[in-house]
Amino acid sequence: MSNSKNILKVRAIREGGKTERTHTTPHHGSYSVAEHSWGVATLLA
Repeated sequence: MSNSKNILKVRAIREGGKTERTHTTPHHGSYSVAEHSWGVATLLA
């Protein structure tokens, strides 16, 4: 696989973490998918 394809894949994965989550209960400030995933990972560790 070429270097440019790897760079595009990594960029897409990292940009996916910027996706905002929405809830019926309001949060203070933004709450991204990356923040949610990190919280889940720390609970499971």
